[in-house]
Amino acid sequence: MKRETSKKIRNVINVATAIILLGGILVPIILTLVNI
Repeated sequence: MKRETSKKIRNVINVATAIILLGGILVPIILTLVNI
């Protein structure tokens, strides 16, 4: 059971980091497009 929970936690962390990275890349692009 502990292994399963640790895997779930790792998956959640990986998804969160991926979303943060994508946000950090997409947000500036969207802002530049809106400003133009």
